[in-house]
Amino acid sequence: MMSGAFADDTAREATDYYYDLFGFTFAVAEKVPGLPEAQDTGRAIRVRFGRVPQAIEQPQFQDTAIQASDTEFLFTRPDGLRLYIDAAGIVVERGAEHNGAPFWVRVFSTCAAIAGLRNGAIALHASAVESGGSGIALAGQSGFGKSTLVAALVQRGFALYADDLCLIRPAVQGLPLVGAGLREIRLWDDAAQALGWNGDERAEPIRGTGAGLERR
Repeated sequence: MMSGAFADDTAREATDYYYDLFGFTFAVAEKVPGLPEAQDTGRAIRVRFGRVPQAIEQPQFQDTAIQASDTEFLFTRPDGLRLYIDAAGIVVERGAEHNGAPFWVRVFSTCAAIAGLRNGAIALHASAVESGGSGIALAGQSGFGKSTLVAALVQRGFALYADDLCLIRPAVQGLPLVGAGLREIRLWDDAAQALGWNGDERAEPIRGTGAGLERR
């Protein structure tokens, strides 16, 4: 499904903002609050906003959320966010309710997972921390406590590396490479309270780190 490279070689446009996430560089027309811009754009995956097709022609795979062929991919999330992917990049169709930190987390993680699959990476539903130059990935289904355990490890001195998505590529000597994800941890209210975050703000910094906490 959808093989081949997935990047834009065109020159940087004045309206674009570039971000390095999950081992890819993304170019978007909007500035993402709290996310540092990339210094070296290289080959960027362009994310645009607009209307997407209701369906793709002759899909080779489809279910209630996905339609896919060798050249196109259409994905509808349960929250109504819709993404269309072809050789030109990614088009995101959003409603007025799709904004803020949770919106960007969903956009970048979904786009990265699709881009990773198209470029031969393994998309692992996992959160990860880093310590001593090595990574520890915690995989599991939604609601099994991946983010809660990672947040507890971060409180104990581990560095946050990715929450909810790890894109794994083979590297030299057989060691896997995982691109760093968004520096945000998303927790349910009961988990946040158990770990000592009991403020009313939607997002607040994790003590002693550059990472943020997003309350679900």
